[in-house]
Amino acid sequence: MNADIQQWNGLRRPEPTLPSHYYLDTAHFELELQKIWYRDWIYLCRSEALPGPRSFGTFRLGTQTVLLVRDDAGVLRAFHNTCRHRGAALCSAETGRFAAAAITCRYHAFSYGLDGKFLRRPMHGREIPDIDQDLSLYALQLREWSGFVFVNLAATPSRDPEHYFHVDAAALQNWPLAGLRIAHSQDRTVQCNWKILWENYNECLHCPGVHPNLSRPGADLPARHHGAEG
Repeated sequence: MNADIQQWNGLRRPEPTLPSHYYLDTAHFELELQKIWYRDWIYLCRSEALPGPRSFGTFRLGTQTVLLVRDDAGVLRAFHNTCRHRGAALCSAETGRFAAAAITCRYHAFSYGLDGKFLRRPMHGREIPDIDQDLSLYALQLREWSGFVFVNLAATPSRDPEHYFHVDAAALQNWPLAGLRIAHSQDRTVQCNWKILWENYNECLHCPGVHPNLSRPGADLPARHHGAEG
């Protein structure tokens, strides 16, 4: 086995595809949510997507909705997008900026600080007994790596997201990832099981016929792509 094959991190032998019920069975999809999506680090966005204090974004992971907030000190925080009073969604907009340093539920006006701590409840002229329990928002594990924002719904993640990039660390050093800036974004909703989309991306046998521009020989590329050798 030559050195190139030894360094290859893909499949080294033919493997059967997954059974069809892995894509169609509701119970199996729920198992994937619990074992993968709710336990692993999930990329949400670039840090610059929340450009300043009090900016926020909401993201959906399976049946869960994540509220990402940048506080007045510029620190990013992630919470379940759920009011601790009656479980209403705190934010319905995909992005925005809070007018004040507080997250206020529109249902009953319970308010929380940008750090997730419970602040106040409405009085409406009535005396309400003190609440003897912690009503702070449920916080999520959050990590930033080279400008990429990851969250983990598990209470105690086994590894940090940096672990998954150690293998390619030398190669990644050639790319100024932290300095990247969003020039254009595009959102698409694909009506399929999530594994089909990933399999399609990783198996580029369809590229010559469906994406011919990706498969052009170097001689057909614009002149500005030439000159790497000298």
